[in-house]
Amino acid sequence: MDSEKLQQSLDKNASLRKKEISNLTLQIQRVDGEIQNTLLRAAIVLLYAHFEGFSKEAIKVFIKFLNSKQLPVNSMKQHLKTLHYTKQIVLIQKAKRKKVFNQLIERVLINDDEVFRVNEEAENIVVTEGNLKFEVLEDLLFLLGLEAEEFYFISDDDRSGIHTKREFIDREVIGLRNSIAHGEPRQVKLEQFEEVKKFVIDFIDSLKEHILMASLEENYMHVESSV
Repeated sequence: MDSEKLQQSLDKNASLRKKEISNLTLQIQRVDGEIQNTLLRAAIVLLYAHFEGFSKEAIKVFIKFLNSKQLPVNSMKQHLKTLHYTKQIVLIQKAKRKKVFNQLIERVLINDDEVFRVNEEAENIVVTEGNLKFEVLEDLLFLLGLEAEEFYFISDDDRSGIHTKREFIDREVIGLRNSIAHGEPRQVKLEQFEEVKKFVIDFIDSLKEHILMASLEENYMHVESSV
């Protein structure tokens, strides 16, 4: 997979999600009263689904892209080395024998030519916990080598990091969705819907852009610092 195919995959995924959001928005605008209230509640659950769904699928596609490069693990940045050895680390947590610990040390310190390979579908790789609150999102951004302060929205002129939206994510995107999904009679104002919708669409566009930049600029490669 090259950068062009990576972009095609991300564009297709994002386009389908934004089209569904657009279709639902049109239906909400055409009605009022109880029917609109019902659609607004349903829309919040759908928006969250696209927020979590695109996060998972986009990062999985990026991992596929990295796998296709067949790069030596030792040539890659530290967060990707951690990702590569995640399965072994999880096994060690369950192990009782020191021999298993030694196997990981041998892989990390001795095996210089091991090729980066990660099963993006493995349960312990791209994890959202079914509840993509801010601290879980931070862990997903780690897979891209980004701190929350470094992940900015491309629509923001000041390029402030997503950490400035932490309260909004946990309260409006996650909290409101959880209340509705758990059967609480929470009402959703049209303004709330528009605000969450803007956030989700901006997030999709921005995550896609950050992944494409990483692929084109080879931000996954370890660069030796010059003395």
